[in-house]
Amino acid sequence: MKTTAATLCEIIEGHLGCDPVKPVDIADADFIETLSMDHLDFVEIIMLVEETFNVEILDDEVERFRPNSFGTTRPLSELVALIDAKKMDQAA
Repeated sequence: MKTTAATLCEIIEGHLGCDPVKPVDIADADFIETLSMDHLDFVEIIMLVEETFNVEILDDEVERFRPNSFGTTRPLSELVALIDAKKMDQAA
């Protein structure tokens, strides 16, 4: 069974058509700086994540991953942790 990080990497690669993203690289990677995503890419990736993992990511949760006023975003590892937490909540 694939890890959440590995599946997220595949989603990103498939959507962006970029070089392979390795799960080990996800700890420091972010949507904007590392992956050069624009706003539309960001929204589409979130939608694909919700569909693939059968989870709902609330608007306030999504906002945590958008660029802040300094142009920085949270690392993808935090998205992996959020997905894993939502999957555990569903299993309970």
